Amino acid sequence: MDLFGLQLFIMWCRQFRDLFRKYNETDLAEAKAVLAKEVDKYRPTPYSKLAGWTKSTPVDDYSVTGNSGTEYQIEVMAVWDDKKKEDVRLMLSIDGGPISAVKPISDSFIKASDGSFVGE
Repeated sequence: MDLFGLQLFIMWCRQFRDLFRKYNETDLAEAKAVLAKEVDKYRPTPYSKLAGWTKSTPVDDYSVTGNSGTEYQIEVMAVWDDKKKEDVRLMLSIDGGPISAVKPISDSFIKASDGSFVGE
């Protein structure tokens, strides 16, 4: 890397650092609240539907807007958590705001074939 390339790299690092510093706990709290609300929407989903979703990845991909006006991208995936016991894990992740690529946020729940939640 020549001197010019090094200077460009240092400038990029400083800009990223400044962006990272602007990100605060309020932004993180909003993203977590938005994600929790989205997870709650899926909890009543019947087990049979969740099990069917394991065949397609991702299950859903959509945008929601937080109270601050930040637009968040939500991705939903269903996977077998324990195929022998037939437990399905539904995972949601949220992407948006200035830091999501560095610190991704996700949440999940596991539903058993009898409709109960595993580990809760």
